[in-house]
Formats: sequence, C-alpha cells, structure tokens
Amino acid sequence: MKKAICLLFLFTWPLILHAVPPKKIPILVDTDIGTDIDDAFALALITRSRELGLLGVTTVSGDTRARARLAAKLLWESGFRRVPVVAGEPGRPLPMEQTRWAEDFHSPQLLSESAVNFLDATLRRLPGTTTIVAIGPLTNIAALLQKDPAIAKKISRIVMMG
Repeated sequence: MKKAICLLFLFTWPLILHAVPPKKIPILVDTDIGTDIDDAFALALITRSRELGLLGVTTVSGDTRARARLAAKLLWESGFRRVPVVAGEPGRPLPMEQTRWAEDFHSPQLLSESAVNFLDATLRRLPGTTTIVAIGPLTNIAALLQKDPAIAKKISRIVMMG
C-alpha cells in the first residue's frame, strides 16, 4: 500500500506542479530594438516566457518612434496586442534596417505619451514589484531617475545587458 501511494505521488507530482502556474515577474523592457537582432530575440523570448509578465516596452536611441513601431509589430504578430509600447526621446540618427518591416504599422498599443511618464506611472501603480529590463542605452532610465530620484524605491530591480 505504501509503495502504491509513493508511486501515485511520484507520477502525479509533475501534474501538480503544472496545475499551479508560478506568479509572473512583472517587467518593463527598455530597448533599442532595430539596430541589432539581439533585442528582437530578447522580446520574442519574453513573450514566450512563463516566468515573465510584460507590462510594457519603451524605446531609446535614434529614431525611437520607428523602434516603437518595430517593437509593437513584433508584439502584435506574437499575439501580445495589449502590451503598450512607448517611444522615448529621439536621439541622433542611426542606421536601423530592421525598422523597415514596421514602417507603416499602426496599432492602439502605440501610446503617444513620453516613455519616462509611462515608466513612472507603471512603477507607481505597482510599487516595489516591477523589474526594469534595460537592453539599450540608459537614457530613459536616467531621465526617470532625474525626474524623481525617489522612484528608485519603487523599482524591484534593474536587469541590464552590457
């Protein structure tokens, strides 16, 4: 009898583990998608992650609106049509061949507010729980911290690619 219970437990344990999905880590992605392929890969991986809950994407560096359209189209095609995408302050022009794929793309998920205001509002709505994944230059993050240094206490952590 004891052996049967152990075997039952052993074979049902994987089902129990999958029955209760883990709580997703809320993340905001700040990206310079469109220059190299790595940011597109990162965003695609995030959309397929069971551990991460994507709250929004902000773009940085160069033509941030073109980058935002690219991120939004990638999300749209992946079925993530409600994830907001916000362009940061534009910078000096850079070659961005990948953005041609999304030149004429329009979506309600493309917000017109500033990236810094979007980051600020999201962090205030979910204080202490949100991770910022910074995979581009830190212009938006710096502007956010300059706007209100106290916002740093509302960030769970910052994960950077460098």
